[in-house]
Amino acid sequence: MDLRQIECVLAVSELGSFTRAAESLYVTQSSLSYTVGRIERELGVQLFARSGRRVVLTPAGEAFLPHARESLVAARAAREAACAVGGIVTGQLRVAVTPTLKRFAAETLADLRAKHPEVRISLTVGHPSAVVELVRTASVPIAIVGITALPGQLEGIELFREEIVVVFPPGTERTEPVRVQELEDLPLVVSRQSQTPQLKAQQEWLSSGTARIVAEADNLDGTIELVLAGIGAAVMSIDGAAAAVERGAVVASLDPPSFYPVGLVYRSGRLSPVEREYHALVLERARALHR
Repeated sequence: MDLRQIECVLAVSELGSFTRAAESLYVTQSSLSYTVGRIERELGVQLFARSGRRVVLTPAGEAFLPHARESLVAARAAREAACAVGGIVTGQLRVAVTPTLKRFAAETLADLRAKHPEVRISLTVGHPSAVVELVRTASVPIAIVGITALPGQLEGIELFREEIVVVFPPGTERTEPVRVQELEDLPLVVSRQSQTPQLKAQQEWLSSGTARIVAEADNLDGTIELVLAGIGAAVMSIDGAAAAVERGAVVASLDPPSFYPVGLVYRSGRLSPVEREYHALVLERARALHR
């Protein structure tokens, strides 16, 4: 079994389709199917259950996957370490981030590319719990996310504290901070993807059962659209509110102010050269922005 074969199995498991996996790997579907079948024959077990176009992992596939990821990560780290000895930082860096922090992540990745143009970048945006899970399973090596309780095999470094604000529809006349008690009287738009342990202000009025929730959305973008349409106000991070402000929304701080920690999360153990370089650049940009 070689690394290319392992890449094929991982691609099928991540994309859930032989067709999409073949496209991502720039091979034919028949070639990909043959490669996966060859691994299954070698192992003597079936890794995928095929039902029409739907492909799911079997129990054997589930057991195989984390070790396959680890072996691929180790091989890439070995290759990058050898290149680093010659002063070249290369390879691929995969980073996961939550929606409200994607601008900061993009800026840090631009810093990396400017310094090391040989590095290829992959960015995944998702819900905080999903982002942490990607790091835990070694699907990505590093994430930028609001720090909560982390699984034992992960480490986290706080980068800065993000302010929680109230976003009002365009035209709202509001300049003074919003007392937390006032939130109970506001028509509110909430996101089903909000991570309430981070957004303490939201948690307070939601748990009271007296909040006037007039609308909800699946994600941050939907929440912002509902606010801009004048349906209600929303509580979110100041970075998440930036897109709404650019389109005329009005932002007010909370009284007392509320913040949540944003951190760099990664797996315990040795980082590859490109991961170490990115780690340093993220810390540098965080310090510059939040001195």
